[in-house]
Amino acid sequence: MRVVIVVFGVIGILLLCVVYSRDPGEGYGLPPCSLKEATGYHCPGCGGTRAVHALLYGRIGMAFYYNPLFVIGFASGGLAVAWLKIRRDLGAGPLQISTRQGIALAALIIGAILAFGIVRNFPWYPWLKAPIHDHG
Repeated sequence: MRVVIVVFGVIGILLLCVVYSRDPGEGYGLPPCSLKEATGYHCPGCGGTRAVHALLYGRIGMAFYYNPLFVIGFASGGLAVAWLKIRRDLGAGPLQISTRQGIALAALIIGAILAFGIVRNFPWYPWLKAPIHDHG
């Protein structure tokens, strides 16, 4: 299991290096979003790579502009991992959640992703309407 974690960790670091070194807004061989190509609508993940690029440069506001759901999800995941580590370090037992709680959490996450995917395509939605020019 540790070998799998190390392999995925190395792949992740290499991908972050690529995203850090090249601006995704300029394109560099990444495939286009299939949903956007087929329908013209932005999917919940559109702007995610640009958001990662902005985060790697410390531009949290710009990352939020590109994909607020990604930034919120990334921050929430980081807080959850930190909380679980603190629990373990304080000697708490394994976190126990019921099947019902797990299903409710999964439904909440899936619902948020679907709702964001719908809302971001409304005409009044401010993001992804025009490219941002970063001057700092």
